[in-house]
Amino acid sequence: VPLSSALADNHEDPIMALEEQWADALKANDMKTVASLMHKNFRLVRVYGEAPPLSKEVYLGLEGMSVRSTSLKPLSIAYNGDVATLVMDYTLDWSGPQGKLPPRFHVVDTWLKTDEGWKILQRVSAAKTD
Repeated sequence: VPLSSALADNHEDPIMALEEQWADALKANDMKTVASLMHKNFRLVRVYGEAPPLSKEVYLGLEGMSVRSTSLKPLSIAYNGDVATLVMDYTLDWSGPQGKLPPRFHVVDTWLKTDEGWKILQRVSAAKTD
Protein backbone atom coordinates (compact mmCIF):
# COMPACT_ATOMS: atom_id res chain seq x y z
CA VAL A 1 0.00 0.00 0.00
CA PRO A 2 1.66 3.27 -1.06
CA LEU A 3 2.04 5.95 1.54
CA SER A 4 -0.83 8.38 1.01
CA SER A 5 -0.58 12.14 1.15
CA ALA A 6 -2.66 11.94 4.34
CA LEU A 7 0.41 10.47 6.01
CA ALA A 8 2.74 13.27 4.91
CA ASP A 9 3.02 14.23 8.58
CA ASN A 10 4.86 11.16 9.90
CA HIS A 11 3.28 11.48 13.33
CA GLU A 12 -0.20 10.73 11.93
CA ASP A 13 0.83 7.12 11.31
CA PRO A 14 1.48 5.03 14.45
CA ILE A 15 4.44 3.15 12.96
CA MET A 16 6.12 6.30 11.64
CA ALA A 17 5.62 7.94 15.04
CA LEU A 18 7.44 4.98 16.63
CA GLU A 19 10.21 5.19 14.01
CA GLU A 20 10.65 8.89 14.83
CA GLN A 21 10.73 8.01 18.54
CA TRP A 22 13.47 5.42 17.82
CA ALA A 23 15.51 7.96 15.80
CA ASP A 24 15.15 10.62 18.52
CA ALA A 25 16.23 8.08 21.16
CA LEU A 26 19.34 7.18 19.13
CA LYS A 27 20.30 10.87 18.89
CA ALA A 28 19.84 11.21 22.67
CA ASN A 29 21.77 7.94 23.28
CA ASP A 30 18.63 6.74 25.11
CA MET A 31 18.98 3.00 24.67
CA LYS A 32 16.27 2.34 27.27
CA THR A 33 13.71 3.88 24.89
CA VAL A 34 15.20 1.99 21.93
CA ALA A 35 14.92 -1.26 23.92
CA SER A 36 11.29 -0.51 24.80
CA LEU A 37 10.42 -0.33 21.09
CA MET A 38 12.04 -3.68 20.28
CA HIS A 39 10.35 -7.08 20.25
CA LYS A 40 12.16 -9.63 22.42
CA ASN A 41 13.20 -11.49 19.23
CA PHE A 42 14.40 -8.39 17.34
CA ARG A 43 16.97 -8.91 14.58
CA LEU A 44 18.89 -6.39 12.48
CA VAL A 45 19.77 -7.93 9.14
CA ARG A 46 22.40 -5.98 7.22
CA VAL A 47 22.45 -6.90 3.55
CA TYR A 48 25.82 -5.40 2.74
CA GLY A 49 29.27 -6.92 3.08
CA GLU A 50 29.61 -9.98 5.26
CA ALA A 51 27.83 -8.51 8.28
CA PRO A 52 25.98 -11.15 10.33
CA PRO A 53 22.53 -10.39 11.79
CA LEU A 54 22.44 -8.67 15.18
CA SER A 55 20.17 -9.73 18.04
CA LYS A 56 18.45 -7.24 20.32
CA GLU A 57 21.08 -7.84 23.01
CA VAL A 58 24.02 -7.30 20.64
CA TYR A 59 22.41 -4.18 19.10
CA LEU A 60 21.78 -2.62 22.50
CA GLY A 61 25.32 -3.50 23.62
CA LEU A 62 27.13 -1.74 20.76
CA GLU A 63 29.57 0.75 22.24
CA GLY A 64 31.13 3.87 20.80
CA MET A 65 28.19 4.72 18.54
CA SER A 66 27.22 8.37 18.14
CA VAL A 67 24.20 9.59 16.15
CA ARG A 68 24.10 13.34 15.47
CA SER A 69 21.14 13.54 13.08
CA THR A 70 18.61 11.37 11.27
CA SER A 71 16.19 11.77 8.39
CA LEU A 72 13.43 9.27 7.65
CA LYS A 73 11.64 9.19 4.30
CA PRO A 74 8.78 6.67 4.32
CA LEU A 75 8.12 5.04 0.95
CA SER A 76 5.30 2.65 1.92
CA ILE A 77 3.52 1.27 4.95
CA ALA A 78 1.33 -1.84 4.86
CA TYR A 79 -0.81 -3.12 7.70
CA ASN A 80 -1.88 -6.77 7.70
CA GLY A 81 -3.65 -7.50 10.97
CA ASP A 82 -1.06 -7.46 13.74
CA VAL A 83 1.86 -7.02 11.33
CA ALA A 84 3.01 -3.77 9.76
CA THR A 85 5.74 -3.41 7.15
CA LEU A 86 7.45 -0.09 6.53
CA VAL A 87 9.80 0.64 3.64
CA MET A 88 11.84 3.82 4.00
CA ASP A 89 15.04 5.60 3.14
CA TYR A 90 17.02 6.41 6.28
CA THR A 91 19.84 8.97 6.42
CA LEU A 92 22.11 9.25 9.45
CA ASP A 93 25.04 11.41 10.47
CA TRP A 94 26.69 8.88 12.73
CA SER A 95 30.00 7.34 13.70
CA GLY A 96 31.42 4.37 15.50
CA PRO A 97 34.73 3.59 17.19
CA GLN A 98 36.51 3.58 13.80
CA GLY A 99 34.99 6.86 12.57
CA LYS A 100 32.12 7.90 10.28
CA LEU A 101 29.75 5.20 9.05
CA PRO A 102 27.79 4.96 5.76
CA PRO A 103 25.13 7.69 5.82
CA ARG A 104 22.28 6.36 3.66
CA PHE A 105 20.20 3.18 3.90
CA HIS A 106 17.15 1.58 2.34
CA VAL A 107 15.30 -0.05 5.24
CA VAL A 108 12.44 -2.56 5.51
CA ASP A 109 11.05 -2.77 9.05
CA THR A 110 8.58 -5.36 10.29
CA TRP A 111 6.51 -4.39 13.32
CA LEU A 112 4.35 -6.76 15.38
CA LYS A 113 1.38 -5.64 17.48
CA THR A 114 1.71 -7.19 20.94
CA ASP A 115 -0.12 -6.82 24.25
CA GLU A 116 2.37 -4.00 24.98
CA GLY A 117 1.71 -2.24 21.66
CA TRP A 118 3.68 -2.20 18.41
CA LYS A 119 7.22 -3.64 18.67
CA ILE A 120 9.84 -3.78 15.93
CA LEU A 121 10.58 -7.42 15.14
CA GLN A 122 13.08 -7.04 12.30
CA ARG A 123 14.99 -4.38 10.41
CA VAL A 124 16.54 -5.25 7.06
CA SER A 125 19.03 -2.57 6.10
CA ALA A 126 20.86 -2.05 2.80
CA ALA A 127 23.45 0.70 2.40
CA LYS A 128 22.64 3.06 -0.47
CA THR A 129 25.46 4.08 -2.77
CA ASP A 130 23.59 6.22 -5.31
